[in-house]
Amino acid sequence: MPIDLNFFENIIIQQCLKKDNIYLASIIDYLDKDLFKNKDVGAIIDVIKTFYNERDSVPSLTELKTRINTLALKESLKKTIDIVKKLDKDHNEVELVSNTEHFLKQRKYEILTEKIIDKKSSEKIFDLDEIQKESEKIHAISLIDNFGLDYFGETEKVVEYLERKDSVISTGYKSLDDAFGGGFQAEGKAIYDIGGETNVGKSIFLANIAVNLILQNKKVLIISPEMSEMRYAKRISGILTGLALSTIGDNIEDFKHEISKYKEKYKSNLYIKEVPTKGVSARNIYTYIKKLKNKKNVKFDLICIDGHSLLKPSVVQASKHSELQFIVQECRGLSYVFNAPILTVAQLNRGSHRTSNPGLDNMAGSWDQLADFDAHVNIWQTDEDRESDIIRFSGKKVRDGSKGKDGYLHIDYDTLKLTEDSEILSNEDVSSIMSENSLEDILNLNN
Repeated sequence: MPIDLNFFENIIIQQCLKKDNIYLASIIDYLDKDLFKNKDVGAIIDVIKTFYNERDSVPSLTELKTRINTLALKESLKKTIDIVKKLDKDHNEVELVSNTEHFLKQRKYEILTEKIIDKKSSEKIFDLDEIQKESEKIHAISLIDNFGLDYFGETEKVVEYLERKDSVISTGYKSLDDAFGGGFQAEGKAIYDIGGETNVGKSIFLANIAVNLILQNKKVLIISPEMSEMRYAKRISGILTGLALSTIGDNIEDFKHEISKYKEKYKSNLYIKEVPTKGVSARNIYTYIKKLKNKKNVKFDLICIDGHSLLKPSVVQASKHSELQFIVQECRGLSYVFNAPILTVAQLNRGSHRTSNPGLDNMAGSWDQLADFDAHVNIWQTDEDRESDIIRFSGKKVRDGSKGKDGYLHIDYDTLKLTEDSEILSNEDVSSIMSENSLEDILNLNN
C-alpha cells in the first residue's frame, strides 16, 4: 500500500532533528527543500542541511534558533516543532529507510515531470540527454542500511560459504574452468569475457558453454545482438544432438527424438532473445528479464550476452572508450540484480589476426573495459590449428586464481560442438585399451 508522502514529510524532519546524525548523513545528499509540500518544514530542512554541510553535525535547538534570522523562518520553526511534538518517537528502522528512499524518488520524479511539462508547454527546447541523466540519478538513489560482513563476528557464515559445493558453475570443460579461475561464480556478482578476432569462434564457445550448463540442469539466457533467435537455435541443435547443421533439416525425426530425450532427462531451460544491434541497453535487458521472471517464474543461472559492445549505454557517454566501459559496468550490475554470472564476448583488434596467444593489448575499442571483467580469456587459431580443427585459449585476467592457464578444444565444424581430450578419450577408455593391448602394440613400436 502506498504511503502518505505529505504525512511522511513530518517523520523526515523529526528524524533529521535527532542528535544521532546517522539518518541525516544517509540522506543529506538527496535532501532539498523543494521536496516538501509543507513549505515550513522545507524551510527548516534547508537550514538543517546548510548547518550540517558546514559543521558535519545536527544543530541543537539553540544553534538552530541562531540560524533563524527572519520572522518567516521563526514562524516556520514554531509550526515545525508543533508538528514534531505530535509524532511517535519510535519507528521501525527497516520501514523508515525503505519509506524514505521511496519518498525521495517519488518527489524527485514529480519535480522532474513538472519540469518537462513546463518546458513543453512553453515550447522551449530542452536537452533529452540532460533529462535522461537526471532520471538516472533518481533511479540510483539507494540508502544503504547493510553494514556488510563482520568477518570475525560471523565466522560461521564464512565457513558455510567455503564449504559450499555449488559455489561455482563449470563451463563443461576442465581446462577452460581453470582459465576462468575455477568456473563461474554461482551467486553472480561477476562478469566473464571471451575475446577473439572475427570468425575465430567466440559465439561457438558461448553456445557450447550454454549447452553444457543445460546438461547440468541449469537455466540459461542468451541475448543475441547480432544473430537471429532461429540461427542460434540451429547452432544449439547441432551441438545438442550431434546432427550436422547442413543436413539437420532432412533428419527432423532424429532431431525430435534427441530433443525429447533431453526434455525427459533434464529440468533445465534455455531462452534465446535476439535484440537489434546498438538498439538496446543493459537497462532494457533488465526490464526483459524482470518481465520473463514475472511471466514464466524463471531464475537464470547464467546470462550470456553475445557481444556487449553491440549494446548501447543507458546514458550517453562522452567517448567510445567510456561508452564501452560503462556498458561492461552496467552488465556487471545485472549480475548483482539477478544473482547470476554474466558471460560476454569481445572483439580483438586487427593486430591479433592469426597471432599466436594474443594478449590484453589486443583488446579492441577500450582497454578500460578490462578493469571490470572478473576473468578474461582470449581464443585464437593458427593456420595449423585450423587444419587440425582445434581452437586454443588462454586466461589473461583472473580475479580468483592465477592467470595464464591455457589449453585447446577440438571443434567439429559439422555440428559446431567443442570437446576436450578428456571427453574424446576418457580415463575408462584408456584403462580398457591398456588392459587389452601391450604398450608396444599401442605405440606401434614393433614397426
